[in-house]
Amino acid sequence: MLSKAVALGEVSSLPEFNAERHYMVKLINRNLPSHLSKWQPTIDSMLEKVVDEGDIFVTIDQRLVPAGNTHRVGGVHVDGYWMEGLSCHGGNGRWKQSSHSQHLPWAGEVESLFLLSDVSGCVVYEGEWEGTPNEKGGCEHIDLSCLEQKVLLPNVVYAGDTGAMLHEGTKFNIDTYRTLVRLNVKGWLPC
Repeated sequence: MLSKAVALGEVSSLPEFNAERHYMVKLINRNLPSHLSKWQPTIDSMLEKVVDEGDIFVTIDQRLVPAGNTHRVGGVHVDGYWMEGLSCHGGNGRWKQSSHSQHLPWAGEVESLFLLSDVSGCVVYEGEWEGTPNEKGGCEHIDLSCLEQKVLLPNVVYAGDTGAMLHEGTKFNIDTYRTLVRLNVKGWLPC
């Protein structure tokens, strides 16, 4: 599989930090529900280069990350493909289980993972890799020796194949306020 993160452009600003957390909210015609309208310019900027997509889901996570911790998932992993009806991620033959879902096989969809953060806190491993993620998407057992590390820069939108983009959160040296916006975009992959 090919792991890569394509930079799609910069986003000039994000809404101010309010410790908001919203998980996999479905966009309707690229629009957020009214209670998240302040995030619409950010989403519009993230999707500027996307055409002919299917369903889009957004996760917004603003947190104070304590020193020595990652904001989200630590360890090399893939997120997996979003299965709306089961409220879980999956791919490569397994599903990443949520608290109210089950593991099922992946049906072979195309889906992109978009990442945007106001503070750098993620590394992507780029190149061809082989293997199968574990049942939670973990890939610590995958040989990364031939892959190149790419640090994702703040305020830049990156996109890659949801089930193939190997990435990991990085630990912060000091307590850090961080905003992450993630999109799962069905039916579209970056060049």
